[in-house]
Amino acid sequence: MAGQNDWDVVKEFYKEKFGLGEKLVELNANYTILLMCASGAGNESISKFLDIPIRSIELVLNEVFDFTGWTEDLKINPYKIYRQYFGDKDKCDDVFWTENDRMLVTDGVYKMCEIMERIDKRLEDEWV
Repeated sequence: MAGQNDWDVVKEFYKEKFGLGEKLVELNANYTILLMCASGAGNESISKFLDIPIRSIELVLNEVFDFTGWTEDLKINPYKIYRQYFGDKDKCDDVFWTENDRMLVTDGVYKMCEIMERIDKRLEDEWV
């Protein structure tokens, strides 16, 4: 393990000990960032809560959601609404537009919620 950074050592441990892939380990490590964003927390709030740089948050969100995050906290929790309506896009879009006039692209928000649901399911099914 000479020459490896701490994160590489952690990923190698999970691979050897539990047979988990690197992507799954990274999803689990970044889960709180992803969930907070999908739940409407702005990058500054996430940064303060987790004590990590905003740039790191933006990189994670962009890689997973193809979106760099919210500039401020939303008045609604998109992921909660998505789950409340069992992913019914029309109902979700209606609430997204009604409750938050600043939400510009509901397809992007809906897509983010779909991705978050897949992450939840994958971690539930595959994490040790």
